Amino acid sequence: MPRSWTRLHEHLGVPPGPLTFDMVKKAADDNLAESDDLDWKEQLPQPPRNGRFNELAKDVAAMANTRGGLLIFGVTDQATEPVGIDPGEVNSQQLRAVDP
Repeated sequence: MPRSWTRLHEHLGVPPGPLTFDMVKKAADDNLAESDDLDWKEQLPQPPRNGRFNELAKDVAAMANTRGGLLIFGVTDQATEPVGIDPGEVNSQQLRAVDP
């Protein structure tokens, strides 16, 4: 996994490196606020319907047009409460197909 430096690394005071579940949990427990490079998402993205873009495409485009960032699924955006996701519901093909 490539080494990276994210808002979570900065908040937690850890050096660049892989992002771990424990780091996400600690940042959520600390109620780390969303920002232009961090977005908490409670649910996995839904496929586009009726030819309309979904929220994931908008989020990816917004971050791509700035300096990048993290979209973290399975955490409520207001209370930053970890709620998890069902890995069986992840549609990898849909995620790879997002074209901002």
